[in-house]
Amino acid sequence: MTRGAAGERRFRAVALATALSALSACADRTSPGAVRSVAAEGTEFVVSLAGGLVLRSADLVGAKLHVDDGGTPRAIRVDAVEREAATGVWLHALSLEVAPGAFEPFCEPDPDGRRLAFPLAGHSLRDGRLAADPARFELVCTSGAQGKCVRFGYAPWRRLDTYNACVRMLRADYCGTGEPTTRDGTRVEIWDAASAPAPEPVVGLRGRLDARGRRVRGAPAHRAERQTR
Repeated sequence: MTRGAAGERRFRAVALATALSALSACADRTSPGAVRSVAAEGTEFVVSLAGGLVLRSADLVGAKLHVDDGGTPRAIRVDAVEREAATGVWLHALSLEVAPGAFEPFCEPDPDGRRLAFPLAGHSLRDGRLAADPARFELVCTSGAQGKCVRFGYAPWRRLDTYNACVRMLRADYCGTGEPTTRDGTRVEIWDAASAPAPEPVVGLRGRLDARGRRVRGAPAHRAERQTR
């Protein structure tokens, strides 16, 4: 498990051989066979059983995922699952087993005060980029840059390059080395070349600036920002 920029807590390179246990909420459905694989599809868990049954996130409430975190076994319990109406992202309340029978929230609070997470297929490189890898997935929190960028609409399974660019922006990873310089509470304007229309000019250190960084004269004050915290 690693900690990245403020609010981030994630497991890196979680293998598909993840075991599944304590499925009390759906024990009658798991009897056809043992777990064959656990994968991430979008922001949803997909569990395939030997008997051919496939379980998804909503079926896994009450389950414990036993993961291999770089050689260290960890147990993560799925406490609740919901689908965010505005984004379609599957949000999971997860708890990490810190001692036998003792759990703590897996995530730090996000800007809304909630502790939520979801899986993402792939694995993080040393420079902070997510690399496509169908044999692995990471668990990311809505309090960190990775989770925020997915909810902003930059899904890595659609455009991995724009997702990685968003993560670098939110982390203030200016050198592209994976080292964040961000601060909680910083406000940023999110815009890319594919977005339309272009954003309104923002207030910068040299006065009002347009999307290309040029100074804007003779216009009323305006601030177009998004809270990232």
